[in-house]
Amino acid sequence: MKVNVRRNGFTVLEAMVAIFVVVIASTGVFGLIVSSLSLTESIENEAIAWYLAQEGMELVRNFRDTNMLDTPNSIPWYTNIEGCEVSDNCGADYNDPALISGLNDTPTPLRYDAATGYTYDSGTASLFERRIAAYRCTVGCSPPGPESRIHLMISVTWQERGVDREVQLLGEVYNWED
Repeated sequence: MKVNVRRNGFTVLEAMVAIFVVVIASTGVFGLIVSSLSLTESIENEAIAWYLAQEGMELVRNFRDTNMLDTPNSIPWYTNIEGCEVSDNCGADYNDPALISGLNDTPTPLRYDAATGYTYDSGTASLFERRIAAYRCTVGCSPPGPESRIHLMISVTWQERGVDREVQLLGEVYNWED
C-alpha cells in the first residue's frame, strides 16, 4: 500500500526567495520616501525664497508710498529707495524705514522669529539672505525722465545640501503721481 504524504508549508529555499523579494521591494519604497522628503524640503525652501523676494519688492513699494502719502511734496518719492546700486546690495525688513546699505561686506542672513517673521534684528539665523538693488532707469526709459522710475532687483540666496541656490525678482517702482 502506497501512502501519499502531502506537505503543507514552504521549503527553506522558497522562504529565502520570498524574503529576498520583500527586501528588494521595500528598499525601493524606502528610497522613494527619502527622495520625496528631500524634494519636499527643496520645494519648501524655494517657496520661502520667492515669498521673501516678493516681500522685498513690497517693502520698497511701501517706502515709496509712505514718502508720497505721509509727506506729500516735502520729500522726493524716491527718498530711502535710491542709492542701492547692484554692487551695493542693500536689504530691508519691516522694522526699518529705508533700505539698509552695506550688507555685502559680510553675509547677513535674515533671522526668523515665529512672532515677527523674517527680520535682520531678532530670531534664529535662517538659511536665507536677501539683497535689494534699486537703480535709476537711464537708457530706454518710458516714460522718459530721470525721476520717472527706479528698477529693482531682489535676490534671495541660500545653501541647500552644499549647493548655492538663488531666486531673483525684477520689478520697477514709479512715481504714480506723475
